[in-house]
Amino acid sequence: MRRIMIGLVVASLWIVVLIAGCGKTPGTTEPKRPLVSGVEVGTVQFREVDAPHESVGTVKAGTVSVLSSKLMGTVLAVHVRQGETVHAGQLLLEIEARDVAAQASAAAAQRNLAQATFERYKRLADSGAISRQDFDIAAAQRKIAESDYDRAAATLAFSRVTAPVDGVVSDRRVDVGTMVSPGQTLLAVDDPSTFVVETNLEERWASRLSIGEAVTVSFPSIDVSSSGKVLEISPSIDSSSRTFYVKVSAMGPNLRSGLYARVSFPGIRERLLLVSTKALIRKGQLDGVYAVASDGVVAFRPVKVGRVFAGDTEILSGLGDGEQIVVNGIEKAIDGGKLAEVKKP
Repeated sequence: MRRIMIGLVVASLWIVVLIAGCGKTPGTTEPKRPLVSGVEVGTVQFREVDAPHESVGTVKAGTVSVLSSKLMGTVLAVHVRQGETVHAGQLLLEIEARDVAAQASAAAAQRNLAQATFERYKRLADSGAISRQDFDIAAAQRKIAESDYDRAAATLAFSRVTAPVDGVVSDRRVDVGTMVSPGQTLLAVDDPSTFVVETNLEERWASRLSIGEAVTVSFPSIDVSSSGKVLEISPSIDSSSRTFYVKVSAMGPNLRSGLYARVSFPGIRERLLLVSTKALIRKGQLDGVYAVASDGVVAFRPVKVGRVFAGDTEILSGLGDGEQIVVNGIEKAIDGGKLAEVKKP
C-alpha cells in the first residue's frame, strides 16, 4: 500500500511538471544576438534634386556620303580599302558598262551627223537655196542629238565612282566581280572633321528639350569627355519603344564612327528616395543596405538602385521613406546583430 502511495505522488509530480512545461509559449525566449557597435545610423528620406538624365548612343561622322550604283553591271576594279583616306574627285571604283558605252558611242555619232547637217543647211539657208523652216528643223535635230549625247555621256560617267568629299572610307560593300544594280550601296565616305552622337530619349523628355541645349558627352572606351549641344530633335515618338530620336554634337581627340557614347542631358527637379552611396553593400549579384529595426536589430536588406548623384544613390525599391539604415561603419555591422548603442551622424 505504501509503495502504491509513493508511486501516485511521483506520477502527480510529473504531471505538474508537464503541465508547467506545456503552459510555456514556444519562441518567447529572445535569441542571443551579437552586439554591434561603432556604427552610425541614418534615416532614409525623399529629397528634391536636380536629376540629369543619361542616355547612350553611337558616334557618327557629321557628314556621311553613301555612294550607290546608278548602273547595272559588274565591278571591274576597286581602288580603295575600308578605313583609307580619300580626296574629293579620287577614283574609287569602276563598273563595267558595255551597253551604256555603246549607247554613248551611237549618241556621239548621231550628234556629229546632226552637227554636219546643221552646218550644211545653214550655208544653204544663207544662200536662199532652202527655206527657213528646213533650216529650223536641222537646228532642232542638232539640239536633240546633243541632248541625247550629253545624257548618254553622263550615264557612262556613272561607271567611274569618285569621292564626293575629302574623307575616310567607312564602309565598302562590293569587291571585284560583284554584280551591282541601280540603287545598290557601294561605298560610304565619312567626313572626319565633325562628329555627332545619335541617341533616343523617353517620351517624357519631349517637351523638356530644345535645339541648342548644352549637354555633356563622354566616350568610355577612350576616356574622353566633352561638351556638346542638341542639333536635331525628332518631332515624332516611336510607338513601339516610346522614345524619340535626338542628335547632339561631339568633339574630342581620337573620335571615330561607331564609338559607344554616353550623353548627359540637363537635369530637372525630381523628388527621389536617396541614400548615401557608402551605405550600400554588394553581396554577390545583390545591392543592399543594413536596415535597423525599431528594436535595434540589424538585417541585410536587398534594394534596387538607380542613378547616382554626388555621393548619393537613388533607391528604386526595397526601402521606404523614414526607415533607419547603417550609413557609416558598415564593415562593423552584422546581419542579425543588435545595436549596442545608436549613433546618429
